[in-house]
Amino acid sequence: MIPRRLQRLATGLRERLEAQPGVVGRAAQLARHARPAAELALADRGTLRAWMRYIGPIHTSLGVQAETGYTRLVLRAVKIEARTGRLVALTLPDQLARVRPERQRDYFELLELVLSTRPNALGLVARTLPELMERLSGPALRRFLSEGLNLHTSSERVAESFLKRESERGQQELERLTLGLPLKEVSRALALYARAHCGEDVQVRADPGASSAQPAWSEGRHIHLPERVDRYGDERDFLIYRVLTARTAGYLEFGTFDLHLQQVPGEWPTAHPGEGDLERFLRSFPNKSLARDLFRLAEDARVEARVIAEYPGIARDLAVLRPDELALRPEIGDLAPAEQLVEALLRRSWGAPFSDDLPIRVRAAAEAAWSLLRPESVRGVEDVAAAVQSAFPLAYRLMTFVEDGDLRPNDGQGQGGSGRRDRVETPDVGRGADSREDDAGQPQDGYRGLEEPMLGTALRPEALSAEDRAEDEAARELRAAMTEEGLDATLSEIRRALRQQTPLNDRSYDEMVAFLERNAAPEGAIVEDSETPSRPGPLPGPLGAALDPDNDPAAPSFLYPEWDQGIGDVKPQWTRVREHVLTPGSREFVTSVLEEHGPTLRGLRKRFQALRPEALRRVKGLVDGDILELDRAIDARITARSGGSPSERLYTRQLRDQRDVAVAFLLDMSSSTNEVAGRGRQTDHPGRERGPGAHR
Repeated sequence: MIPRRLQRLATGLRERLEAQPGVVGRAAQLARHARPAAELALADRGTLRAWMRYIGPIHTSLGVQAETGYTRLVLRAVKIEARTGRLVALTLPDQLARVRPERQRDYFELLELVLSTRPNALGLVARTLPELMERLSGPALRRFLSEGLNLHTSSERVAESFLKRESERGQQELERLTLGLPLKEVSRALALYARAHCGEDVQVRADPGASSAQPAWSEGRHIHLPERVDRYGDERDFLIYRVLTARTAGYLEFGTFDLHLQQVPGEWPTAHPGEGDLERFLRSFPNKSLARDLFRLAEDARVEARVIAEYPGIARDLAVLRPDELALRPEIGDLAPAEQLVEALLRRSWGAPFSDDLPIRVRAAAEAAWSLLRPESVRGVEDVAAAVQSAFPLAYRLMTFVEDGDLRPNDGQGQGGSGRRDRVETPDVGRGADSREDDAGQPQDGYRGLEEPMLGTALRPEALSAEDRAEDEAARELRAAMTEEGLDATLSEIRRALRQQTPLNDRSYDEMVAFLERNAAPEGAIVEDSETPSRPGPLPGPLGAALDPDNDPAAPSFLYPEWDQGIGDVKPQWTRVREHVLTPGSREFVTSVLEEHGPTLRGLRKRFQALRPEALRRVKGLVDGDILELDRAIDARITARSGGSPSERLYTRQLRDQRDVAVAFLLDMSSSTNEVAGRGRQTDHPGRERGPGAHR
C-alpha cells in the first residue's frame, strides 16, 4: 500500500505538470539529450559544444525528426574522427534548413550512407544534396550521388563540379536521370508554332523559376515556359507545352496587352511613368489580387475561344488534359466566399456547370458575374475590362459578409445564424482611385488568390524590360496621335513598325503613318532560329559617365562556356560577358602606347604583311594569254630570221594564286597576362616605371 501522503504528493505533482505543459516538454527534451550529451562529452568536447549550440534551434525551427536525425549523424561522425564530428555539428544545421520536411528522412539516410563509405566526402555531399533533392529522387538520386562519389576518389574538385552541376558532365548526367520533357528539346518547334499564331518574332524562353504554381507567363513580348514538364512522362507532356504556348501566344495574337483604357467607361488613375494601361486598370481596384483573377479568367476564356476557333487542334489537346485539370482543383467547401465565386467562374469557363455545393448567395453572384464575363458577351480586351469592372462588386461584396450557414440573405433572423455582419460599402471602380493594396502587393481583405491551374498562364506586364517598355510607351503615344487624326492601328501593328523602322529619334509621325498604311500585319511564321539568342541593340539614351560594366545592372549580358583545366571539363554558361558602352576618352593613352611600342607594332605589321599572299600573279611563257611578252616576241623573231624554230610561248596571263593563308592575331586581355606583360620592369612607386637597365 502506498501511503496516503505520497498519493497526495503524486496527485499534486501531476496536476502541476498538467497545468504547465511546457515543463513536461522541456523535461522530455532534456531526457532525450542526456545520453547523447554524455557520449559526446566522452568523445570530443568541441563536438559537444557545437551540438549543444544548435540542437535547441533545430528542435524549435525544424522539429523533433530533424533534431533526432542531426543528433544521430553527429554521434556517428564523432566515432569515426573527432574532426569529422565537429564538421558535421557545425555545418549541418545550415544545410538542413534547406531541406523540405518531407525529404528530411531521405537526406539523413543518404548522409549516413556517405559517412559509412566515404566520410571525407560528407561535407561536400551535405552542401550539394539539398538542391539535388529538388531535381532527383529515389534510384536516380542515388545513381547520381554514386557517380559523384566515384569522382571524389580521384579529385575532390572534379566531384564538386559534378555534384553542383557546374561541369558539362554533371549537367548531362542530371539531364539523363531527370524525368519529363525538357523545354530545350521542343523549344524550336514551339517557337515556330507561336510565330505562326501571332505573326511576330516572339521567342519561347525557359523560366528556371517556373513551377506548378506558375507554369507559363508573358510580359507582352515573349513566352516564358517551365524548363521541364514531367506530369505524365509520355506524349501528354508535349501537349501541355503546346497548350501553354497556344494560350500564351493568344495573348499576343488577340490583343490582351493592347488594352486601351480610353475606350473603357470610367475615370482611371493617373498613369505612372512607364506604366501600361493593363497595370493602371488593375491598380484602380481596391483588391488588386481579386481584380487580377477575375480579369485573367475572363480574358483566358475569351482568348481560348478565339484560339480554338482559329486552330481547332487545340480543342483536341484540351479534351485530353482538361479532365485531369478539373480533378486537381480544390474543394469548394475549403474556400472563403469570394474564393468560391472565383473558383466557380474558373470551372464554368472550362465548360463545367456550377457546383451544387455552392452557397446560395455565392451561386447567385456567380451566375450574375458569368453573364457578364462569358466569352459570348465580350469581343475584345476592352469589353473584358468593362465586364470585370461590373462583376467586381459582386465578388467584393462577398468579402464583407462573415460566412454563415449558406449565406442566405435574411433580415438578421432565421436558419443558419444571425445573417449579415460588418458590411462595408462596396467601393466604386473606375473613379480614378488607387488600389488599397500595400506596396508589396499583398492581397487585402483576406482574399488568398486563385490556386494556379495545371494549364495556367499568367499576365506579367510589370516584367517588361526597360527597352520594351520605352517602345510600348512610344507606341501608345503614336496611337493617341493617330486617333486624333482619325486613323486606326493596333498597338501590335505600331510596335512591329517601330522595330522595323529607324531609331525613334529619327522617326517622324508622318513617316510612321505612311509605314503603317503601306505595310499590313504579317502573316504566317517568321523564320528565325529561336535557339540563337537575340542580341540587344545599342543601349538607349545619351552616353553618360563611364560605369564599371561589372556593376552596371542595365548592361546586357551574355553567357559563354569555359574550359576548366582543373577538372578537365567544360563549364557550360559559366562566363558572363557584360556589354557596356563607354564614353569617348582621351587620345593621350593611345599616343603614349604608340610612342612607347612603335617599333614593336611596325615589326608586327611587317610580319603579317609577309604572310599575306598576293591574290593574283602574272605567269610568263604561255602559248595563249592576255598580253604579248615583248622580250619573247623579239627573241622569236630573231630566231625565225636566222633559220631557227621560234618558241610559241610568247604570252603572259594573270592567274589567281592557289595558296590561301589565314592570319589571326589573338590579343589576350585577361588578368592572367598581367605578370608576363610587366616582366622585366621595375617600379619605384605606383604610376612610375623604370626600364630594366635603370639604377636605383
